[in-house]
Amino acid sequence: MLIVAKSPAVWDKLEKIISVLAEVCILFICLDILSFRMGILPGFIAISALYFMVAACMLLYVAALVLLASRIITSRRIGFELLLLLMLLLAPVLAGFPLLGGLKPSYVNDVSTDNISPPQFTYAYALRDKSHNKLELQSALYGLAEVDQVPGVESLHVDLSLREAFRRASYIVGLEGWTVIKQDAAAGSIEAVSISAIMGFESDVVIRVVSLDESSTVVDIRSSSRELADDFGLNTRQIKGFLAKYRAL
Repeated sequence: MLIVAKSPAVWDKLEKIISVLAEVCILFICLDILSFRMGILPGFIAISALYFMVAACMLLYVAALVLLASRIITSRRIGFELLLLLMLLLAPVLAGFPLLGGLKPSYVNDVSTDNISPPQFTYAYALRDKSHNKLELQSALYGLAEVDQVPGVESLHVDLSLREAFRRASYIVGLEGWTVIKQDAAAGSIEAVSISAIMGFESDVVIRVVSLDESSTVVDIRSSSRELADDFGLNTRQIKGFLAKYRAL
């Protein structure tokens, strides 16, 4: 260790190795995203590869910080290449915290706030082909989530008229940036498509607003992945985000 610490050449070689590995990881991340968006890679492989590459970038970032610390301790000049390396790894590292912390197998691809009588899709059928997941309720390993699988995902009861409750739901759909396929205020139904920011995973979303009386309404939402057999919790977080925004209004 003393030889390594006193040998600038060793640190320089390590810096070059880490730099090359970082460039390879970032290249593979870009290829992974592109391959999925072009339909070359299936969803499960794409998201698993992304998970692995982001984890590698985070480890390389820590190694680069160690190199930076070594230069500071030994009063050596901090090169532009090292700073560029840290900047290069910053984006995947920042993306890595929510990715590695939130993505885990969920064994579902369809999540609803009402599992007994979930909101039904009408227009989404025309947007799916044979390679996509089915919208019919499934009892297989991958399908509609059981109630105990998604704590915090439940019907939202609000003291609002049907008209106002629907207006707020429509407003939040706009805030989320989802593409509205069809909305019917009289029926209290909204169908939309959401696309994840990085990978472009598509989910069909249906929102149902039902009046209990003149000033009381129940809001339900269902989100179903098109490509992913296992949604890695994406639909659950999407629904929780919608509910949180609705409660905040």
